[in-house]
Amino acid sequence: MTMTATTSRTTATGAAPTPFTDELPVPPVLRPQQNSQGTGVLRVHARASMVSLHRALPRTPVWAYEGQLPGPTIEVRRDAALRVHWINKLAGPLPIVAVTGPPGSQNEPGRSGASPKDLSGMPAWTAVHVHGAAVGADSDGWPENGVSPGDRSVYTYPNRQRATALWYHDHAMNLTAYQVYAGLAGMYLIRDDEEDALHLPSGRRELPLMLKDINLDQDGEGRFTGRLLHKTELGANEFFGPYTTVNGRIWPYARLRPTVYRLRLLNASNARTYRLVLLDDSGTPVTGAMSLIGTDGGLLGAPVAVPPEGLVLAPAERADVLLDLHAHAGQTLTVVNTAAAPYLGVPAATPPGVPDPAHRLPFPQVLQLRVAPGPAPEPQLPTVLSPTFRRLTHADLPHDHGHRLVMLVKSSKPLREMEPAPDGPGIVRVKGSDGTTAGFRVAAGTWADAATIHVVQDSWEIWRVLNLSGQMHPIHLHLVQFQILRREVYDASGFDPATGEADPPIQHVATLPVPPDEAGWKDTVRVNPNEMAVVAARFADHSGRYVYHCHLLEHEDAGMMRPFVVMPAGIPGMGGGHGH
Repeated sequence: MTMTATTSRTTATGAAPTPFTDELPVPPVLRPQQNSQGTGVLRVHARASMVSLHRALPRTPVWAYEGQLPGPTIEVRRDAALRVHWINKLAGPLPIVAVTGPPGSQNEPGRSGASPKDLSGMPAWTAVHVHGAAVGADSDGWPENGVSPGDRSVYTYPNRQRATALWYHDHAMNLTAYQVYAGLAGMYLIRDDEEDALHLPSGRRELPLMLKDINLDQDGEGRFTGRLLHKTELGANEFFGPYTTVNGRIWPYARLRPTVYRLRLLNASNARTYRLVLLDDSGTPVTGAMSLIGTDGGLLGAPVAVPPEGLVLAPAERADVLLDLHAHAGQTLTVVNTAAAPYLGVPAATPPGVPDPAHRLPFPQVLQLRVAPGPAPEPQLPTVLSPTFRRLTHADLPHDHGHRLVMLVKSSKPLREMEPAPDGPGIVRVKGSDGTTAGFRVAAGTWADAATIHVVQDSWEIWRVLNLSGQMHPIHLHLVQFQILRREVYDASGFDPATGEADPPIQHVATLPVPPDEAGWKDTVRVNPNEMAVVAARFADHSGRYVYHCHLLEHEDAGMMRPFVVMPAGIPGMGGGHGH
């Protein structure tokens, strides 16, 4: 498929809206006013509205917070409590078209050859989750605690966590994929004194960048209608759209000066992973201009160079990046995506910037950077960031920390909580890195199963997530930020997902070092096929019922989500709560 200048219709040659036509918008900022008790208060409305995705397209109906796509950026200070009234003012049917098409059809707009899905009976029922927030269970946005139009939920956020970029989005049970796609998402920034002391780029030099892929509906004449199209393919439920939006615009451009910018990157896509590469005018990758200074949970101890192969962001992951443009005065740079869909963690099939329609990447463009000419003194970038950050090791954990094993399997029970069991029918055997073999059975594997993970409040746990499904899953734990202790590779050739048994046992092959760009605090971890991600977290300060799930939103809605419960220590009958 080739990009052309056509702006009104898509043809068999792959015409599409002209890239880099609209300037990058920056969402407005909401800063709370304090009430008489010293708590900040905000009222945020979910509304139906019309927005412009591209100047050549008809306006698009969306559901969005305050009617803006993306929603306003909420900005708070560390330890300053915030109470938000999330008010459901939605009206009318869900403003998207959903269809299922033949294999390969996700690269194309329009419904040709696709079977429609009837969404007319879906309620405008919403639950809001601030992703990455350490918050009481009653304010976490439990997926079954939705509210209908005219009602509201009032949640309190203590903000007792490090400066970082979180985000808020709809989390209603079985509706999340459609409603986030319809526009219900925005960013949530926490500031603190440690961050202030670094004098990082701010104001117009700090850019929140919400990345999200979309598809577009067409009428019977092949003209764009402006409506969002959620097109999936037969045999798969993940949504991959051909067009990338940044802050709600398709392939925008930004006018920048030859200085340093702070990019607060968020992948808000339903299922698409981005591997971002910066190209110069000639299409050559630019190296050394981007430094990673923070991950999901806040600042690193020191900047990390973005890998030459690109910065990877799975759905829900964030990256705090310094972009140094002093050597690029007067140049036009382009950010492109090189990740195939679905993403398997393998190198790109085509050079950066070259379309790869065979892997659902017909248009790699993301964002154009137009750097103004002029003098560009070399900036002084920080070499030390967070003095309070430290890298965890197993030895840092208390001796009584808990252990959990979760397996990801392509089956009707895709998220399997495992418990130790002797050999026998239905037992999967795992030979670990220490050479010993242990048997496990499924303790729970569907949303309807009772909660089996009960964590003692303020305790540490190690969760091991073993992926036997054949595709990458970004796994998100509510309440906590964790660190990835290690990744392990396994040979699962003997595993039968139908029986849950493994003969020969699933066997450890290698232990992988944690790359520097994944060494910070995280709340979402990419678990690649035939790998085990081993993470450590402290379940501190709050108790109650939470969830963890795959953040491929169609997977979450299809049942790849499970509850866990945090209980205060000392409750009779709860035992140690430390798992296996």
